[in-house]
Amino acid sequence: MIIIINGSLGVGKSSVADELHRKFDKSVHLDGDYLGDIHPFEIYDVARLDHLYRTLELLVGFHQKNGYTNFVINMYSNQPIRCKIWSFFCVRSIRPFTPIS
Repeated sequence: MIIIINGSLGVGKSSVADELHRKFDKSVHLDGDYLGDIHPFEIYDVARLDHLYRTLELLVGFHQKNGYTNFVINMYSNQPIRCKIWSFFCVRSIRPFTPIS
């Protein structure tokens, strides 16, 4: 299962995700804010977002390979296109791990 928590800045997404993932066995909390914090940082940079989603895909795949089945991911998204990308990410991530070349 993959749960994605999205919301405005400062509403407690990270805190909720941290508590929520502890409710499930074999769960992982991935914080998109930390994973996407690269330098230089531009919030709407397509290359940065692609890097973030590929990083998340690899991390989910790695954890799946090691027996983890539940994921709680928090990240701020204010654009409909990013929600579509998230959906694509989730569909790809629930399949068996395949490295990105």
